[in-house]
Amino acid sequence: MTEIAKALEGINMSQGIITMGLLMSRIMGMIFLAPFLGGKLVPNQVKIGVGVTLSLIIQPVVQATGGIGPILNPTGPSYPFAIAIVGYLVKEVFVGFVLGFIIHTIWHAAEMIGRFVDTARGSAMGTALVPTMKSSSSVFGSFYYQLLILLFLLMDGHLLFINFFVRSYVHIPISSIPRFDTGLWPFVDMMIRITADLFTTALAFSAPVMIAIFITDVCMGLFNKVAPQINVLFLMMPFKAVLGVLFSMLAFFLFVRQSEYLMAQALHHVWEAIRHLTPF
Repeated sequence: MTEIAKALEGINMSQGIITMGLLMSRIMGMIFLAPFLGGKLVPNQVKIGVGVTLSLIIQPVVQATGGIGPILNPTGPSYPFAIAIVGYLVKEVFVGFVLGFIIHTIWHAAEMIGRFVDTARGSAMGTALVPTMKSSSSVFGSFYYQLLILLFLLMDGHLLFINFFVRSYVHIPISSIPRFDTGLWPFVDMMIRITADLFTTALAFSAPVMIAIFITDVCMGLFNKVAPQINVLFLMMPFKAVLGVLFSMLAFFLFVRQSEYLMAQALHHVWEAIRHLTPF
């Protein structure tokens, strides 16, 4: 008991609380956006517990990069301590949000793929609940969204992302401020391209099903010219819904194989964001 008491006496509680608060700011900004950590389905108490666990694991990495020493003893222009801490908290939340947003984009792309497919087969009005989003999406949008979570976990994507996230504390220490004087526009350009690529990625993945349904529409239109007495529009609605499901099942293996490319691209963007935000 005496040795434990001596160890506790050597701990600066105020520095520990500040360090934990800065750690949790970045971690929670990421956790609230990462679908593979539960998304909106997981209670906030569990998210906080996961954040505390990760902060304890990352603590040695933070201490190795200097901890909050540069905040307590600044070498440059100094600001009131309260204002400086608030600024660092905002920076940490921003970094965590950026990393969480980038990895979340592939799930937005998956949902968009399902919406395109459902629109092409005339079933966009049908909706299904996505538990991790706590909102409704199209039937195939919900299917692809949850399927990508499963594939991401099976391919150990969560381990790779957490590895990059921990390394972000080495490249972007909690006591540093990203320098945007030379890297602001490349960072903004990268974020714009990531969001713009959502549409092109979703269109490329859903193209096989959409093209097949389009060809079917053309064929049925020609059939209507040959036999105008048949109500092709009435017959096409259930036929296209079933046809869309069949072609989606045929393209299912394509989605599974190409999802690895989606994950690799997202992780590459995460690393690029860390590189752009590195202050040195």
